[in-house]
Amino acid sequence: MFETRISACLAHLLIGTAVFLYLAGFVFGVWYPPPTHQLANGVEIFLLILVVDLFCGPLLTLVVFNKVKKSAAEIRRDLVMIGAIQIGALVYGLTVLSHARPAFIAFEGDRFRVVSLADIDARELEKSEARSKDFPWLGPKLVGVKLLKPTDPGYLQSIERAIQGDHPSYRPDRWIPYVNVVQDVKSALIPVAALISSGRVDKATQSPEIFAQLQRHQHDFYLPIVGRNSADWIAILPADGESIIGYLPIDGW
Repeated sequence: MFETRISACLAHLLIGTAVFLYLAGFVFGVWYPPPTHQLANGVEIFLLILVVDLFCGPLLTLVVFNKVKKSAAEIRRDLVMIGAIQIGALVYGLTVLSHARPAFIAFEGDRFRVVSLADIDARELEKSEARSKDFPWLGPKLVGVKLLKPTDPGYLQSIERAIQGDHPSYRPDRWIPYVNVVQDVKSALIPVAALISSGRVDKATQSPEIFAQLQRHQHDFYLPIVGRNSADWIAILPADGESIIGYLPIDGW
């Protein structure tokens, strides 16, 4: 048993920090790999969980730990209750994170769009063959999106929905295997060299590290990648368009 409130609080904080360091590695290494942690609100949600769970627990320990007025059994009871509250809050927070995790990176005509379960209307899932339990758990998966032509039924309604924020990538009935759109991806690819030569991205506008990475990919290609909260990233692809090999925080438009 700890001797003072401070030692008990610090021990609690140390244990919580170790747990959150492990969780951060998993969350941002698997569920929200860069740049999706920014494009899908992962950082904000994780920080909220961190503040509520990591710091409130030790503070409660600091308040309730009193060896003078309480017996060892009472202190154990209080600490168990605090631990239970923390575990409950952590489970709830991880549930929110898993619901918002980027499950797909969808090719949508001239860009990639990050898609999470939270982006999809539950009614759309009910009407499709997709199920939330089938969404990838070990990082986002590349998919294609079937876009309507002006002559297709429902074209204007689809445009209206996209203007309102309900993009085709958020509709499960539009998802198709990525291999089916690779040729379209190849046609849409923009040379990284053209971005460099345009003068929009140079040493004056970018950090040396980002500019150096851009130069390393000067023989590759790119497309903009967007999410709910940001459009200032590009996805780097090889000439065959079959995979994404990197991301950079650059406005690709």
